[in-house]
Amino acid sequence: MDQKANQLKSIIPIIILNWNGEKDTLACLTSFKESENIRYLPIVVDNGSEAESLNKLKEGCSEIFKVIVYLKEDQIDDSEGLIKEMICNNPIKDILFFIENFENYGFAKGNNIGAKIAQIIDSDWVMLLNNDTEIVKNTLTVLDNFIAINKDIVAVTPQIRLFDPNNKIWNCGGQLTYFGSRKYLFADQNINVVPKDGFSLITFITGCALLFQHKKTGLLTEDFFFGEEDYEFSLRLKNNKLKIACVFESIIYHKVGSTIKKNNNAVNNIYLYYINRLINTRNYYSRTRWEITRLLAYLYLPVLLKMNKINLLKSVKLIKNINSYVVENTKVDSVEFMRVINSQL
Repeated sequence: MDQKANQLKSIIPIIILNWNGEKDTLACLTSFKESENIRYLPIVVDNGSEAESLNKLKEGCSEIFKVIVYLKEDQIDDSEGLIKEMICNNPIKDILFFIENFENYGFAKGNNIGAKIAQIIDSDWVMLLNNDTEIVKNTLTVLDNFIAINKDIVAVTPQIRLFDPNNKIWNCGGQLTYFGSRKYLFADQNINVVPKDGFSLITFITGCALLFQHKKTGLLTEDFFFGEEDYEFSLRLKNNKLKIACVFESIIYHKVGSTIKKNNNAVNNIYLYYINRLINTRNYYSRTRWEITRLLAYLYLPVLLKMNKINLLKSVKLIKNINSYVVENTKVDSVEFMRVINSQL
């Protein structure tokens, strides 16, 4: 392998997906720019933002980076020479790739389009970073040192703290449970309870800050428009006996909830959660295990809905709607997602 190919292969693209969130994205890029970094290449993927928001983002990026390579989503495959030339001929700290998608493709497909850069330069690793995060100065260096030593680890996450209050943990990854849920590590605890160094093997990792060997793991599934991609990714890695770790010394701060406006309709949110999860687990569980998982979900739903002041009659209707969708469908696409978000179930 020649020197240029080696140089490109050593680069780790770090994908930051943006959708009408220019303020958060620029803060994230600023923290990235100020961090220690010898081989991480920032790639902003705009997921069909409104024109005003997109223009503000471009203006802000031009104040942070000296060199910006703008590509439309349909130009990536034909721009291999340009992509390689720009990376090889510019300091890694100075360059930003900016990809414009034609519409909002959701979390998985949006990130997967950015990951084409990793495939073009043949890099072994790629990183996903939420646009509503900010990274500590040595975060990337710590991750780099970790993956250089721990060759058997295929996916890594830093310690993820809340942005506000910044002394509380959001999660350090977690563990998949047997019947379709997950348990976060150190969730909602004070940062002092987390070890200062070392790592923990985990079976659940969020897409908020995900460094992974895409050739071994594959990219994110596009079966779910929003909200289930990291759970499927974790199930897939566990099923294939691939190791995931949280590196405690590496730290990011997460403005939880900023990446998408919350739908305040509890019924809609619950419906989306359960159709996502039941379709996903059906692909990985045995028939018996999945049927028990489905039964437990339906038994718990009236309790959950009562906590949200939803009566029993509406609970029964919702369970029927969930079951009907799950039986008849194998994915939750943008059409169903937007139908639910924009309706009253």
